[in-house]
Amino acid sequence: MLNMVGMVTGRRLLGWWRQAVFLMFVFGAVVTPTPDPFGMSILALCMALLYFVAVGFALFNDKRKGRNNTLYADLDDDEVSPIDFDDKDPIEAGAAVSASDAVAPAAPLERRFDEYT
Repeated sequence: MLNMVGMVTGRRLLGWWRQAVFLMFVFGAVVTPTPDPFGMSILALCMALLYFVAVGFALFNDKRKGRNNTLYADLDDDEVSPIDFDDKDPIEAGAAVSASDAVAPAAPLERRFDEYT
């Protein structure tokens, strides 16, 4: 989900695989109700499988969206792109806008309503 939003890339998730697998085994050891290592290992391996499927999806999503494209690598996200003006077709200034009419002052409260409202 963080990759879909653009907060984490697939390469970064792949770089964290050692810490993620270790934390999965720690989580499996704490959560499983029996003290045997088989239940812990099965839970941790299932979580690791899901993690690597998510990493594969993130790498595919990055490739699909072109996030690793080096064409724009030297530009910041907030940098404005230059606008190339054509000297052949200059933009001319428009006509001046005329002033609007003055607004009439508000009438007193007793003149705005009749006897029925």
